[in-house]
Amino acid sequence: MKKNNKPETAKLRLKAEELLKKRQAATDSQLSETETLKLMHELEVHQIELEMQSEELEKTRAIAQETAEKYIQLYDFAPVGYFTLSQKGEIIELNLRGATMLGKERSLLINKRFGLFVSNETRTIFNHFLDKVMSSLHRESCEVSLSENHNHPFYVQLTGIVSENKEHCLLNMIDITERKQAQDKLKENEAILQKLNIDKDLFISVLAHDLKSPFHSMLGFLELLSKNVYSYEIEKIESQVNIIYQSAQKVNNLLDSILIWAKSQSGKFLFEPKELNFRTICAEIIEILKQFANTKSITINYLAPERLIVFADANMLKTVLRNLISNAIKFTNDGGRIDISAELTDVNVIVSISDNGIGLEPEILDKLFKVSHIQTTKGTANESGSGLGLLYCKDFIEKHGGTIWVESKKGKGSTFRFTLPNK
Repeated sequence: MKKNNKPETAKLRLKAEELLKKRQAATDSQLSETETLKLMHELEVHQIELEMQSEELEKTRAIAQETAEKYIQLYDFAPVGYFTLSQKGEIIELNLRGATMLGKERSLLINKRFGLFVSNETRTIFNHFLDKVMSSLHRESCEVSLSENHNHPFYVQLTGIVSENKEHCLLNMIDITERKQAQDKLKENEAILQKLNIDKDLFISVLAHDLKSPFHSMLGFLELLSKNVYSYEIEKIESQVNIIYQSAQKVNNLLDSILIWAKSQSGKFLFEPKELNFRTICAEIIEILKQFANTKSITINYLAPERLIVFADANMLKTVLRNLISNAIKFTNDGGRIDISAELTDVNVIVSISDNGIGLEPEILDKLFKVSHIQTTKGTANESGSGLGLLYCKDFIEKHGGTIWVESKKGKGSTFRFTLPNK
């Protein structure tokens, strides 16, 4: 490709003019036939040269046009938004991707301030970024969120540099929403893990206390018996052995609760839901706990329909019922009453276990199902518990897609309710 065609064209023009002058002079002086032919040949050669240069110029123009079209396609359909901004932040030029990211047609964005599309929370960041770009020769970057025509947070990374004439900001914009959401999710998970670690420490602390108390009792009485087994009367030995037995029973119950809780947390507690007759399951648990209730002359009444089908895991449902009914017996005075009822709705079954026991303090209600607030509460006959039962009850019910809650008034009794699928 020739870089300078104008001087060559000018020379050819001069030659042509000289030839024309010679031709006119020859005509005036009646040129010979040989001279006339020579002059015509020279003119034809110069004409051919002009035509060749014209063709070369046309090819050059076509190549330049093709290159420009490719550049426009690359500019418009790049995955990155490109902008040219004025010193005031007005959009002078942008590509299609940039218009799409701002949520408007390109023609409607010309001369609009870019800052209008930045969220109020990050607009100060953008303004500071633009000032730095216009006053520096270095590339600058920042992260902002866009607000215009976006239903959800839309985060972008802006990178800009000042133009050669120092009049414009050349800006590119990359969508970093997914990366930002991943970072936010990571921070959220870190916060959850920190809370879980705190809850775990509190949980272990409470369990250690609950385990040490009965062990201290057993060790103390065993020490007395080992030293005085031959001097104690049989009634005293029986009394102390009974206390040791009760303490061992508390430890065993606590270990059972820990085992159930550990299995539920590790996912080792099998979940196999199927259609169950609620009355059949409930009757089995009532029979198991009847002796415990009889020691306090408490009556347990089944008020649910005879034929009530729930969709649940049998072992989990039995564990939940056993724990909630046991708690009701524990916190009900002698001669009290426990009612088990169920209500069938369009979407689920609501099971209620009510007692007319001692009830709960208002400040305790919100803490019952939180691992960081497990506590041992003595029953009306000084019964003890680990507080773990309600935690795995909550886990098991949520495993079924249900919820569990409690309604209680101090001195009036409590009602624990939970939902289960009915099909």
